Amino acid sequence: MLRMRIILVIVSIVAVIAISSTAAGLFVYQNEGLKTIEGDMVLVREIADNLLSREIALLKANLNAVATLLNRVSDSRISDVLKAQTEINELYLSLALLNRDERTIVSYGTAAPLPDFFLNKYCRRAFEGEQIISTTETAPNGELVFRICVPSGDRVLVGTISGYFFSDIISKFKIWQTGSIFILDESGTFIAHGDRNIIRDRWNFIKRPKLQSTQSVPPEDEKEMRKTAAFHKRMTEGEKGVGRYNFLGFERICAYSPISSSKTGWSLGVAAPIAETPITALKHGLLLTGGVFLLLGILAAVFAANQIARPIQKIDEQNVHLEELRETAERASRAKSDFLAGMSHEMRTPLNAIIGLSELALTDASGQESEDYLKKIHNAGRTLLGTINDILDISKIESGKFELIPAVYDVPSLINDTAALNVIRIGGKPVRFHLHLDETLPVSLLGDELRIRQIFNNLLSNAFKYTKEGTVDWYIACEREGEDLWLISEVRDSGIGIRKEDLERLFSDYSQVDTKLNKFIEGTGLGLSITKRLTELMDGTITVESEYGRGSVFRVRLRQKFVSDEVIGEAIAQNLRSFRYADTRRDRNSTLVRISLPHARVLVVDDVPTNLDVAKGMMKPYGMHIDCVTSGQKAVELVRKADVRYSAIFMDHMMPEMDGVEATQIIRSEIGSRYAETVPIIALTANALIGSEEKFLEKGFQAFLSKPIDIMRLDQIIRQWVRDKGYRDQPEQIAPSPIFDENSPSWEKPGRKIRGVDLEKALSLFGGDEKTLMKVLRSYVLNTPHLLEQARLHQTADDLSQYIIAVHGIKGSSYSISADEAGRRAEYLEHAAREGDRAYLAANGESFIALTEQLIKDLSRLLAQTSESGLQSEPRIKKGRPDEELLNRLREACLHFSMDAADEILEELERYDYEYQADMVVWLRERIDRVEFAEVLEKLPLPS
Repeated sequence: MLRMRIILVIVSIVAVIAISSTAAGLFVYQNEGLKTIEGDMVLVREIADNLLSREIALLKANLNAVATLLNRVSDSRISDVLKAQTEINELYLSLALLNRDERTIVSYGTAAPLPDFFLNKYCRRAFEGEQIISTTETAPNGELVFRICVPSGDRVLVGTISGYFFSDIISKFKIWQTGSIFILDESGTFIAHGDRNIIRDRWNFIKRPKLQSTQSVPPEDEKEMRKTAAFHKRMTEGEKGVGRYNFLGFERICAYSPISSSKTGWSLGVAAPIAETPITALKHGLLLTGGVFLLLGILAAVFAANQIARPIQKIDEQNVHLEELRETAERASRAKSDFLAGMSHEMRTPLNAIIGLSELALTDASGQESEDYLKKIHNAGRTLLGTINDILDISKIESGKFELIPAVYDVPSLINDTAALNVIRIGGKPVRFHLHLDETLPVSLLGDELRIRQIFNNLLSNAFKYTKEGTVDWYIACEREGEDLWLISEVRDSGIGIRKEDLERLFSDYSQVDTKLNKFIEGTGLGLSITKRLTELMDGTITVESEYGRGSVFRVRLRQKFVSDEVIGEAIAQNLRSFRYADTRRDRNSTLVRISLPHARVLVVDDVPTNLDVAKGMMKPYGMHIDCVTSGQKAVELVRKADVRYSAIFMDHMMPEMDGVEATQIIRSEIGSRYAETVPIIALTANALIGSEEKFLEKGFQAFLSKPIDIMRLDQIIRQWVRDKGYRDQPEQIAPSPIFDENSPSWEKPGRKIRGVDLEKALSLFGGDEKTLMKVLRSYVLNTPHLLEQARLHQTADDLSQYIIAVHGIKGSSYSISADEAGRRAEYLEHAAREGDRAYLAANGESFIALTEQLIKDLSRLLAQTSESGLQSEPRIKKGRPDEELLNRLREACLHFSMDAADEILEELERYDYEYQADMVVWLRERIDRVEFAEVLEKLPLPS
């Protein structure tokens, strides 16, 4: 019995010790251990964020490099460049260049965006100047992809990469057994995860779609789903921290934060089941120790101590390893930061010039001085671009991805532009610049013009930067060697020179010689290094001679391909030396040679009268007879009657009741005449997206003409489809050039400029014919208010089809008069209406109407001023009443939908001041401008 009591006492003592020590250990180590685990997760999150941010920056930088390259090549070579870049960089599934003004996409690759990508919110933000990466989306070929969008001048370059790109990066990290790193987009959708099924099925706990995965969620876990959704909601709202939640029966710990380099609201999470963390192993060890205490007493305590120490040691070892990783990442970040800090001055200097000169240009009323400011802004921007390009170039060169792109280039233009860019570096310094040219220099060579400019710019910019007074001389010559030609450049300056000990590292990366003396002189330290490497890529050489304090001489020999024997000659050389050479392009519209087609008769179909006036004005120089109708039904009736057999029909796409496609199909398939089946029908539409032309051709059209109408494309179509080879063509006519005399409404005169309209561009659309332009503007002022009223009336209707037609009409007519801002905003509203986005319509509809109404007021003021100037006014003859014969002829013109005849008759009627029925002529003008022929026929009496 006593033995049992002793056993019980010992067991009790051991039990008390075991239970109390185990409980205390669990309390202390669980709390401290969890803090340690949380710290580790945060550290992993920071490392992952650093890595992902760097990858995002590299993606944008690489695509920016392609964008820079595209800005240097002609439009005809864009497809080839996209193809070459896609083949060079296997990362891209496709590359596409989007042109906002012409609504075109040039692309190469297997997953290019569809035409409606123009109105994707990421594409819009890119057009506004942002560099942005979209969330995952399904490409036309079924692949899951990301879209990287960067601005490229007025265009946007879109690079498409695999939707598993970021998943492949983070899947390399293993957090215990089943822990993972994941990324959510702004809506809470998984866009990166170690399990590809989650990305493929686009899991989203916030929207909570049906999860089609091997890991199905049972109904009893609905509560856990709600908690998980709430946790992900906090992540998408930009919160940062560490939290816990239950999912699939396991409690998980997660460190989360927004991705620092993401501009689209992406969030990063590092999560793992707590059961897999060392703290769980610690808990099990303590419980095991308690049991051993009950069974073995003192020996169990030693065992328990070992169990406790083991997980703590494991955590410490992991902390040491993670600390080493963090220090490595921080060192790399500091190195990059130090280099970018050195770039800040280089970027701020030209930016200050851009901002300051822009303000002066905006406040200056004199055209010449503003032009000078803008030229300087352009050069300052080029300087900034050169700094950024240096950074990108050295990165590509070091990675072995740099390639030359040879093409035929104009040598005088290269020399002129390079000299003009660098002369501004003189500023107020007493430095003289002399250009010495070999008159036997070829006019054209084959080589990489962009990189040759870069070499010359680097050498000249250094000469001007390091020369405080004296001279800078640039010598350019050439040596023929078979089919090759050596382009020889020598830059000689009287500047500060270079020390002998610095010559050896002159072409090293990231360095400037004599930095203490030259600390206030701009420079990245990359220019000469890049110059040397570019020279070597062209099989050339670069040498330097310098005497400290006396100046330097840099000589470069570059191998180029011979093109022709034509040389620049004495005249061009002298103009270049005197800085009087200008590489300008002649205005193609003002010199367009049109054929005369008085035998031709065409029909223009459009529900917007302004668009009819635009088409008439652009076709006027051809001398054709032009009839107009405002609906597809009327066009079908005219073709069915066949009283007039048209040489061609220009058919608008979007019209109420019967659109252009439906009208064309009826003409082709239901009328049944040979004429209806063969008359050329050309599609007119403001929805000029890639692929549209093929769709129209499949529907029975012969050609496709986008709005705003391009005068060269119109000429091509008229020559191909309207010109009748059976007639002898009249002598070709040159489009009239704009003549701004003292009576002309020159858009340079005060008060002639209209906010939101590029009148010079609009004038060029009509070959400089001011009278035609004023007529089109008057039509816009007269007809657009009706469309605005329709838009206001139907904006909140259940059926938005009429609203779409109204804003579509405003879009086309606005683009046609170069009111691009109004056209773009109408286009956004049209797209939003098609998608049923009533919130966007409510937020932007009224402001668009107000903008357009103000535009109409400004145009009305311009028209009034033009009338006062006497451009359109002639002395009027007094008359009793409108001539009955002219009214009868007007009635016949309306019966046959002949706009040309109606306009001519109205102009004759408007030459007189009438004592009676004067308001009738005004009424007739308004109805004819709106193509309301039916009302005119009701008004005019039948001939007696």
